[in-house]
Amino acid sequence: MTDTELAILGPDGKPWEQEQRATFRDPSDWLLEWATGQTTTSGERINEQIAMGLSAWFCGIRVISEDVAKMPLILYSRSPDGGKERATGHPLYSLLHDNPNPDHSAMVFEETILQHAIGWSDGYAEIVRNGSGMPVELWPIAPSSVTPKRDGRGLFYRVAVESGGFVDLPSKDVLHIHGMGPMGDSGYNVTRIAREALGVHIALQKFAGSFFGAGSTVGAVLQHPMKLGEEAMKHLRTSFKERHGGAENAHKPLILEEGMTYQQLGIEPEKGQMNLSRIFSVQDVCRWLRITPSKLFELSHATFSNVEQQALSHVGDTLMPWMTRIEQEINRKLLPPGGQFFVEHLVDSMMRADIKSRNESYKIAIEGGWMSRNEVRIRENLNPKPGLDEMLVPIQGGTGTVGSGSTPDAEPDRPTDDDDGQAAARVARRLAAAHRPMLAERFRVVAKRENAAMKRGEQARTDYIEDHQPYVRQTLIPAVETFCSSVWAMVDGRMMPDAVRHAVADAHDEMAARHVERVREHANGAVWEAWPPDAAESWAEIEMNGLVTTMTAICREHSNDN
Repeated sequence: MTDTELAILGPDGKPWEQEQRATFRDPSDWLLEWATGQTTTSGERINEQIAMGLSAWFCGIRVISEDVAKMPLILYSRSPDGGKERATGHPLYSLLHDNPNPDHSAMVFEETILQHAIGWSDGYAEIVRNGSGMPVELWPIAPSSVTPKRDGRGLFYRVAVESGGFVDLPSKDVLHIHGMGPMGDSGYNVTRIAREALGVHIALQKFAGSFFGAGSTVGAVLQHPMKLGEEAMKHLRTSFKERHGGAENAHKPLILEEGMTYQQLGIEPEKGQMNLSRIFSVQDVCRWLRITPSKLFELSHATFSNVEQQALSHVGDTLMPWMTRIEQEINRKLLPPGGQFFVEHLVDSMMRADIKSRNESYKIAIEGGWMSRNEVRIRENLNPKPGLDEMLVPIQGGTGTVGSGSTPDAEPDRPTDDDDGQAAARVARRLAAAHRPMLAERFRVVAKRENAAMKRGEQARTDYIEDHQPYVRQTLIPAVETFCSSVWAMVDGRMMPDAVRHAVADAHDEMAARHVERVREHANGAVWEAWPPDAAESWAEIEMNGLVTTMTAICREHSNDN
């Protein structure tokens, strides 16, 4: 064998390959990607840190993580009657509600874990336990230092330590929050998956910066009739930059000497639709993060009604999945099996309506007998008062407390002979007179918002009407459902079955649709004329008569069904 044929073989019988070491002078591709991100088609490198420089991306992650973290995480104990009570005496209550560790408050801890889960694919925290196995501290772990692995014992987490090397933590000692992933052991890295889209958006952001840095002018050529020397070229560049560089020098007149001419290159931002592209950047980020545009202050398609609906969608569609993941992971790894204790986020603060709507809802709940006055006070962050724990029940001429002697011992009289629905009709007509003012008040709220919104242009009015029906339905709910429930309770006495609920919901939808048609007909003119002062009372009378007919038919069909 000659020297040229000599080869060193490894233990697998294959020749050793010469080791290639990456240096900072000659970095390999993997080193560049690790340090500065993956290259995209737009030429921009993207990693988790670079992506946070995009305002919409940063704002989206911040909104989700802050909104979830600001809702208190409450530890509850299940009651024998099926209810729940705050387990304030449990040692985990303070750990989850106040201080997960000596250095972090509960909000900072949850915000940190969640921003890691959204932007870095996985949020980790080590569960520190005492000698009896009870969790006593929770410490965030940088996601870049953790690798989920599996062996014969199951899932574990390999964590790199600062001193070098690594430690393996069992699954039960790591709180792991992540979104959708390929096999459930970890989440997809949305930043890496979205790198091409983010690269375009960051390139657009850089272009906007360079455009204003160049004095709001696109690329151009200055042509001189003679050949310039090096010093003349240098002087021309310097003087041109001093006079026209930077946003403060935008639109200054261009003075040309010695027969020079100016020729513009490239496409102006207006022609290249830069503004529309920047709006699209925000909308595209909303798709990746599953967040409503109004939360990123993109209000180009917002109206009075759909912003309110977007706020509700933000809680249900954006925050709720992350809250559920956090709650289930804590229930699974921090609490003993058996289900006696569980955690939930207190979402009431995110669902609070305006003070007038809240008071109206509380009034219905108290008079309907399914909330006590002290429960309402607690909801409003007020201390309970003696004597306000009793539930009120409807009685003739007002309300009374359960067991107070205000209600008769016997059940209230109910129709026993339907007479082809005549008894139900009498009940519905009698209750309609009492409930009509509430429906009129709800219609006044609708009319007030319509008068304010319809002052805009014709196209804005058209857009408003198209999105108006959900708002009308939501606003009328207290009056419609209270009336229908009262009629059913007087006629039948049972809990309202699903078939009746569906029929009432259909009637409610039809009422909202009729009102939207009413608005559309009224908006035909070039200028919106405000609703007359008595419009709400007129609508309430018409719609209440319709509800009387509807409830009579519903009671005739479903009352006393077996």
